[in-house]
Amino acid sequence: MDDGIALQYRDWAPRHPKGAVICVHGIRSHGAWYLGSCARLAERGYRVLFPDRRGSGLNRDAGTPGAERVARWVGDLVQFAARASVELRGKPVHLLGISWGGRIAAAAAAAGRVRVRSVVLSAPGIVALRDCSIGTKLSVATALLLNPRRDFSIPLQDPALFTDDPDERNYIEQDQFGVRRASARFLFESRKLERLGRRSLRTLRTPLLLLLAGRDRIVDNAKTQRLFEKCPAADKVLKVYPEARHTLDFDACRDEYFDDLAAWFDAHG
Repeated sequence: MDDGIALQYRDWAPRHPKGAVICVHGIRSHGAWYLGSCARLAERGYRVLFPDRRGSGLNRDAGTPGAERVARWVGDLVQFAARASVELRGKPVHLLGISWGGRIAAAAAAAGRVRVRSVVLSAPGIVALRDCSIGTKLSVATALLLNPRRDFSIPLQDPALFTDDPDERNYIEQDQFGVRRASARFLFESRKLERLGRRSLRTLRTPLLLLLAGRDRIVDNAKTQRLFEKCPAADKVLKVYPEARHTLDFDACRDEYFDDLAAWFDAHG
């Protein structure tokens, strides 16, 4: 990256890729949660690049204090997308923002900092239902002044928020590489990123596919759909998986979801 940090990432590279998909994961997760969709897209001919956020997954030791900034999160995505465009010699590059990562994908695309063919937002946390308690918010505000690195539990501890599948719930419960706690600085910047994500949807003109889980308890689907309706993109599609919980890779509808992703990218190649 431009700050000299070498970030780790997963790379699915078919022999003759017809485009690239750059993925951004959620606040609680990391790239290993989404191996199914990545493998399916690679089978369909797409190179898939999935960097883990600094402080999470493969990059859990790269979470320096300076990394907990909106500009750094967006900047890392922009650099990965730009690199993919160069390596693929102008073939289409798409962004896939999942959950909290949808904020970053929307912000990067709307700002025009990277040329992408389309954006997919999968159960994006642009309008969140889950939030810290009032007491925690007051503690975060105090910590920002006195100790910005003090960490707090994020309000996404229950695996049942993500999936109904008992095996996947067990995976989440046992996962040692995701994020369960975040610093006061991170939580403050995350709130800024949420507001930026909302503003970005109101200005985004890149082709947009919005995929929502009908039984989501993390994302406010109604408010997200209203933002989608205001999005000025001429080419935009909304689909809801009625029985899905949140993480579509973990849901019974996963094969339908994988096919929907591939079909969208094929149509925007």
